[in-house]
Amino acid sequence: VRAAARRFLSNDRLTLYHYAPNGTPAIDRAVAYAQVQAAVASTPAAEPANALPASFAAVAGAKADRPAAEVRLANGARLVVRERPGAPAVAVGLYLDGGRSLESSANAGITQLTAAALRRGAGTRSGEEIDRSFEFLGTALTSDVTPDFLGVEMEVVSANLRPALELFAEVVLRPTFPAAGVDEERALQLAAIRRAFDSSTQRPQALALADLWPTHAYGLPAAGTEDSVAALSAADLAAWWKGHLAAEDATLVIVGDVAADAARELVESAFADLPRRGSARPALRAPAAPPTRIETVEYRDRKQSAIVMAFAGPPAADPEAARLELLRSVTSGLAGTLFAELRGRRSLAYTVFATYRPYREGGLALAYLATEAAKESEAKEALLVELRRLATDGFGAEQLATAKSSYAGATKIDLQTNGQLRDELARGVLYGTGLDGIAKRLAVAQATTLEELRATAARWFGAERFVTAILRGKPAEPAAAQAAGKTP
Repeated sequence: VRAAARRFLSNDRLTLYHYAPNGTPAIDRAVAYAQVQAAVASTPAAEPANALPASFAAVAGAKADRPAAEVRLANGARLVVRERPGAPAVAVGLYLDGGRSLESSANAGITQLTAAALRRGAGTRSGEEIDRSFEFLGTALTSDVTPDFLGVEMEVVSANLRPALELFAEVVLRPTFPAAGVDEERALQLAAIRRAFDSSTQRPQALALADLWPTHAYGLPAAGTEDSVAALSAADLAAWWKGHLAAEDATLVIVGDVAADAARELVESAFADLPRRGSARPALRAPAAPPTRIETVEYRDRKQSAIVMAFAGPPAADPEAARLELLRSVTSGLAGTLFAELRGRRSLAYTVFATYRPYREGGLALAYLATEAAKESEAKEALLVELRRLATDGFGAEQLATAKSSYAGATKIDLQTNGQLRDELARGVLYGTGLDGIAKRLAVAQATTLEELRATAARWFGAERFVTAILRGKPAEPAAAQAAGKTP
């Protein structure tokens, strides 16, 4: 380490940057450089027994995390708290059942637009005032729009939790949806829809979902269509939000440096006005697989083709969901079976992977491949062959062991932050997998045998009822035809 420091932390590699408020006297460059040289040349003070700074010492000596606990608020809403003492930060989220799962082709995209427009005005505050107030508290609102629920989230230092939560509640409980703000958010969403239409990753996936679930909300595009979004008004968004803002459908999740009792007191006060609907929301029906094998194609003037194969999968609460996540670790990444065979050995893909997306009432098992347009037919057949081989000899015990290690490590790394833990706990409640859903998934994955994982691959990727969606490019013309100025 010292050798690296001597080599790279030298004056000839030094760049000085000074950042200061307006009106601060300028620092002369030569004087600043001389100060740095003098500091480097001086003998450093002895380290005080390698003591940690006070803030880090507090983290190191903090009490261990406590398991997540769930309580019901006075208004009937659900509150989940996970105490993580030490680092002075807290992640907060409010999640409401429904959203995209209640959309139709006529209003597709309304949930995403509503969530984006929330911070454009609330109570007596304008959107600019809301943004400044959150910024002053060191945080900002973000949204989480999934096929089964919509969420509003923030992360804040624990010292600012009370004022930030009060502002958070004001935005959620009293949004105004001003027309000008809605117009701006609509324009942004329409631009995103147009970009996605020409995306080699987003567009074929949207085509596949539309054919996989043509009569179910899961098949609708998350951002909607140009026609559906253009027709939405501020009044539509206000009515949509009001229809979802009910204590029976609300789950609040708080993770971080706050005691459970204190969190409950804060939430009870801030969300006392959360209304009750008085009845349960109708259950969402499960999506059905397509009746047969379907292929859909769109054409683009480019030299690449993108292929998506979509299969109906199990819901998040099914143990098979964990096995499909493990199978993703087997197939994808630089060491995955699909990459090794289709790109490494056969040069049929620029990018290739398989993944699984869990929903409450179903799931999506999906494979994606991007290739040269001239190799599209061969690549498509090879991709299907490799997916089918997962049920037999597509991978072995050594690859399974590597996948288990990778899956467990990646999952645990992902859950190091308060925000990630908050998101997982919200999904555990809303998907019905429980507050210990993460541990259950890891346990299922670690206990899965080679034969069981091959059986999972056969059950889902071996299905004959699936969708292939292709964004088809135009093969390059042979050199002779280009020279002649015509296509053969």
